[in-house]
Amino acid sequence: MGRAKGGASAKIKRMPKTEAQRAQERVATLAERIGIPAEQRGNLVEGKIVDLAGELGAKMTVIPVLINRGGTAVERWINGDKAGLFEEPQQRAIRYTQQLWARRCRQPRRGAVAAGSAGRAAAAQGPHASPLLGRLRKRLPVR
Repeated sequence: MGRAKGGASAKIKRMPKTEAQRAQERVATLAERIGIPAEQRGNLVEGKIVDLAGELGAKMTVIPVLINRGGTAVERWINGDKAGLFEEPQQRAIRYTQQLWARRCRQPRRGAVAAGSAGRAAAAQGPHASPLLGRLRKRLPVR
């Protein structure tokens, strides 16, 4: 009664899962374990880091991590703009301000400073960004 024509079983055979499907399941399980809301899991991928200095445990230990490939909060905000609030001029202004902040926050590495002109060029970028950011801040409306 349980057999189809030719003596074959009538049971449906499951297709084996692909590596990508298994990876998605591992990411979903890890994200659930650490409490990441379901709506924030779309851009998570598995990754590994090597603890060279032993700051997270034993030296030279490979540690599995979840990496958010969705970009910064501002990038996600602009990309998800269905109302059309961020047109090209607004996006350019945001990118410009992000570049200024990146230049202001960039600290020259010790090796780069010792390397001569490359180090001096990297160190010179930061001070020029601060006055520009100050002028932009003055132009913003006060709440």
